[in-house]
Amino acid sequence: MASLGSEGTPRIANPLRRLTAFIRLRRMAGWWMGVALLLCAPGSAATEAEVTNPAPVMAATPPSAPATSPEDDVRRKLEGTRWALAVTPLAGAGEVKGYRDTVTFTAQQMTSEQLSAAGYPSPRYAVTLEGGEVVVWEAAQIKAEAGIAFWRGEFHEEALQGILNKHPLEGASEYYSFTGTLINEAASAAQPPPEAQSQSSAPRASHQKTARKGWWGRR
Repeated sequence: MASLGSEGTPRIANPLRRLTAFIRLRRMAGWWMGVALLLCAPGSAATEAEVTNPAPVMAATPPSAPATSPEDDVRRKLEGTRWALAVTPLAGAGEVKGYRDTVTFTAQQMTSEQLSAAGYPSPRYAVTLEGGEVVVWEAAQIKAEAGIAFWRGEFHEEALQGILNKHPLEGASEYYSFTGTLINEAASAAQPPPEAQSQSSAPRASHQKTARKGWWGRR
């Protein structure tokens, strides 16, 4: 039974009943709180809208091509070209003589026919722009038992010019300048060799002699 407290308010005599009443009240409050949150939560309306009007599927953007640098453009122009060089010793080089050489740029490597014949491997070449206009290419041919040959040149569409420094392991260094012209492979292939030209002109000459002889005979 309930009894009156000191202030005249009813009081539950059994503590177990107090605990039971507290649990019931808390359950009811939690249930109503959950309903209120469910009705007032902004996420529920957004979820219904997403189901009713789903977001459009964006088309996949193709990957963009990698940007190329001016050096890459110059390297593409040099790639696969052959050059005829006139190599001249610089002043004060002593008894060093000039010579002819052929340089090829292939597979990002630079090859000198003269130095390749001497056992120097073909190195990779580097291309830089000086002042945004002057194209400079550099390469170093190294032979462990002989020395190093350093090339530095300028590229001007159909002309090359620059310097070549040879530093042997034994003996004095050699310093050269060089100029080069582009070898037009298509023109070289289209033009027949001198032997073929002489053979093709021989029948023509004999035919002219026969024609002249016949003309004089008729006369």
